[in-house]
Amino acid sequence: MRNGQMQFLGYMLDTLTSTESEAKVQMSGSASKGQTSILTIEEPSSAVYYCAASLTSPPSVLVEVGAEVSLTCSHNRSDFRVMLWFRSRPNDTALDLIGYGYNKFNNDSVEQPFKENFKLKGDLKANVKNGFLIITNAQTEDHTATYYCAAREAQRSKIPL
Repeated sequence: MRNGQMQFLGYMLDTLTSTESEAKVQMSGSASKGQTSILTIEEPSSAVYYCAASLTSPPSVLVEVGAEVSLTCSHNRSDFRVMLWFRSRPNDTALDLIGYGYNKFNNDSVEQPFKENFKLKGDLKANVKNGFLIITNAQTEDHTATYYCAAREAQRSKIPL
């Protein structure tokens, strides 16, 4: 992690792997449904690692400058009620957290640097969880990126009083 940002390490397509040059990891196995994928850390590291299991289709979206675009993320895991949206800009391995929701999205779901042009909507309580990332007033230099959606279990901590 650099400057508190998540870092993209690489991807798998069936048994083909591609890792970022500065990532000290190896990937093996298969990304095919029902198969096992293994991430091996080459250096001792303390971190949280996320694995995405699906790809949005179509893989790219073209919009006119100034237009609004909506990206969709959905899953049916009943225990995964937290949805996070990230952005990776060209030539940068950092993943910027755009925002997240727990059970639902609200006005506080979007991180401060993104509040002007990004909105998050959706329902994370239903059987099929749906989240929408809406980019308003799209600009080439600001919004050209790869966008990622991640889902995870809600975590609860007990703090003794």
